[in-house]
Amino acid sequence: MRIGLTSMLGLVLIGSSYSLACGSNEPSSGAAGASGSSVSGNGGATSGTSGSSNSGGSGARAGSTSGLSGDGAGGQGGDSGEDAGAGGTAHAGASAGTSGSGTAGGSPGGPLPPELTWTREPSNNLVYYGIWGSGATDVYAVGASGAIRHSTGDATWTNQNANTGAILTGVWGSGPEDVYVSVDSNFMLHSSGAGTWEHQPFQAGVTFRDVWGSGPNDVYAVVGNGVMHTDGGGTWESRGSATGAPVGRALWGSSASDLYLITAFADSDTIFHSTGDSKWTPQKAGPRVSTTDIWGTGPDHIYVSAGLSVLFSPGDGSWTPQLTLDKDGVTAVWSPSRDAAYACTQKGLFYRSNGAGTWSEPQAIDASVTTGCHCIWGSDPNNIYVCTDNGIYHGKSP
Repeated sequence: MRIGLTSMLGLVLIGSSYSLACGSNEPSSGAAGASGSSVSGNGGATSGTSGSSNSGGSGARAGSTSGLSGDGAGGQGGDSGEDAGAGGTAHAGASAGTSGSGTAGGSPGGPLPPELTWTREPSNNLVYYGIWGSGATDVYAVGASGAIRHSTGDATWTNQNANTGAILTGVWGSGPEDVYVSVDSNFMLHSSGAGTWEHQPFQAGVTFRDVWGSGPNDVYAVVGNGVMHTDGGGTWESRGSATGAPVGRALWGSSASDLYLITAFADSDTIFHSTGDSKWTPQKAGPRVSTTDIWGTGPDHIYVSAGLSVLFSPGDGSWTPQLTLDKDGVTAVWSPSRDAAYACTQKGLFYRSNGAGTWSEPQAIDASVTTGCHCIWGSDPNNIYVCTDNGIYHGKSP
């Protein structure tokens, strides 16, 4: 999981055309269904008699967030409705009846992942930008001032000395004995899991922004607007760059032949794809806004946080907003399975999805303080971590 960097770099929006996807905090009400209305969301009512339906509607929403190189305004956004009209027939397992009410299965496509109770865990009050674990008892968080913290899942975080004061921008591993950390400097960090970290140097002037791999012999790192690769032997070689793109932000892939690189906005394409041949092709259907994070569960189930939105792609190059926020940038996204996805924001709000396009109402990670969220990782839907401006928070289902 990569650095959010919103506290240092922020997000970039495109004037009035900038749209983010993460359902508004205050969804607008849909019109009542007189003699058969339908909601815009999946699983909406189809033939309600004098029934009402709740729909996010489509409203023009002005929004702004701090930009990587400027500020901007939000655009159009709408939320999907869930409830079918009275007496109507609802899809997705809804019940219907005479003068009764039907509910569109609560969440089209299946139930939402469980709501979590958040606890701030002692972690030296530092800003953390990346989090990853090989399992519930082996979790790493990295961030400002060269901070590497490790936890066995017991709410205690132990410092590991990496011999650097540089910002650590991301962390990923193929397993507990093979962990990489990307550094905002000209070297990568690698550990065999014993708490010591090897420096893998590169030429001066190069800085690393994220790290991800498909396995121990296929590891990638974001450098500038391009990608470096190692086969696990400690040597890094170029795997091409996104021509004309600004600085890269994060990368992810479903395999060595299905790779994605996302970039900051500079009036250009921001999502690029490679088949592993070192060529990066812009996805023209993608957003021309600053992106911050990417994750997926397979070649046909991919999420990107972009400006005020969470975007989804089935892997064909198209990107559709699923969640659009009002005046709050989406800074991180993560998905452990096809039926669960998560997003968090610049204002410290957390959202859950069932993987079918339905997203929860916002939940404050810490109601006592606004803490920008930079990354998400978990071992399962009942055990999720987020890294923030205010340290590390651990979410568990009640």
